[in-house]
Amino acid sequence: SVVGFSEQLSKSELPDEQADQVEAIRNSSEMLLALVNEILDFSKYEVGKINLENAPFIPEDEIMEVFNSMNVLAVNKNLVLENKVTLEKGICLLGDRLRLKQLLMNLLTNAIKFTSSGKVTLKVHLVLHGKKHGQLKVQVEDTGIVIAPEDLGFIFDEFAQVYYSAKARQQGTGLGLAICKKIVELQGGKINVSSTLGKGSVFSFEIP
Repeated sequence: SVVGFSEQLSKSELPDEQADQVEAIRNSSEMLLALVNEILDFSKYEVGKINLENAPFIPEDEIMEVFNSMNVLAVNKNLVLENKVTLEKGICLLGDRLRLKQLLMNLLTNAIKFTSSGKVTLKVHLVLHGKKHGQLKVQVEDTGIVIAPEDLGFIFDEFAQVYYSAKARQQGTGLGLAICKKIVELQGGKINVSSTLGKGSVFSFEIP
């Protein structure tokens, strides 16, 4: 209600000061909604109340849907979102397409948020093990703020808030990466991070 009515109010003819106040209400309410959803989402993983889907899907279609929506965020920040998805056309996988999209969205959103100039690159490829099995490997690279070595060890922890600098403070619960870790591990995969001074950070995961 707060988000909806503040959006309606913002379309009215308001004095500048009131328009700014309505925009602040809308932004804060959207942030609060995201925060509550993230806590609820995490609590489901924490107590194991998650049923992973195992259905056929075309990975390229799902990945490009996320890529295109994230590209809007990148363009708004004058960043390049680079597409290095190399999947065989029409290849079909069995798994949970929505969890894959959630992983991609979380990692790309973070990369764009903490990158002020340069680019964010999405790399995806499939390593086949015989005819029926494979490993989906995903990398999200950015040219953003470097993560300090002492922070790398707990960046996937619950409620971890890493303050990279006074200018780039995290907003939210610090649960986004913890949720990513749980999604990956529930599917028998693993997730990693590396960060290099002068280059940026790389978040990568692989899922069987």
